[in-house]
Amino acid sequence: MTELTTIEINRLERLEEIVSKGMRSFVEVGLALAEIQSNRLYRAQYETFEEYCQERWQFSASRGRQLVGAVGALASLPAELPKPANAAQAEALARIADESRRSEVWTIAVQRATAEGRMPTAREIGEIDIEVGDVFGDDDGNEEWNEFTDGERNMTEVKPMFRELGDLLRRASDIADALSRTSAKQWMLTGGSSLQKHIRDARDHVNAARPAGVCPLCSGARCAKCFDTGWMNGTRLHHYRPSR
Repeated sequence: MTELTTIEINRLERLEEIVSKGMRSFVEVGLALAEIQSNRLYRAQYETFEEYCQERWQFSASRGRQLVGAVGALASLPAELPKPANAAQAEALARIADESRRSEVWTIAVQRATAEGRMPTAREIGEIDIEVGDVFGDDDGNEEWNEFTDGERNMTEVKPMFRELGDLLRRASDIADALSRTSAKQWMLTGGSSLQKHIRDARDHVNAARPAGVCPLCSGARCAKCFDTGWMNGTRLHHYRPSR
């Protein structure tokens, strides 16, 4: 343990006040924790940042680092767009390592959500990341087409179709919502409510079915587990992918 200077003690008190109030704003909390961590302002009472998070705030160090990373991710977002409103959104963006891809995902997410008069959800951010992701991973793109697996070729074929279908369903949802503000309002409150639910359910099914990656069981060669496509959606990919 080492003692803090008077200036450091005063600064630590101000930063901890931000954390204790909050967690009112994840941005303020993340910035405060980042400064505490980088300057080791916890060192007078705690050996490590991990110990500080657990004993001072009763959350894990990994949670503290998530908040720090989430705030750091905001710097790469386009200045003209609104910033994430909560930690879940920011953490979903922070999981996208590439800054340009993170910016693209947030731009698409904001555009789609704004059309519906809301902000994007963390789940939507993850889905859009899969949607715009590079099918071929980190490859440099110089391989011949026939060198790719069936799964990679099939993903390239169907991804635009899933995207188009999702856009059509979003448009259908917008039209149904507009109908509820016209003379058809009473009908929309009765039979129309089931129509809107069917559209939402269809959107959920399309999002859940999107290709998320090459089948880890056949490495893209096609098998029964991937329904002879060579790829899997996010749920099945997570289930069958070997743990690391």
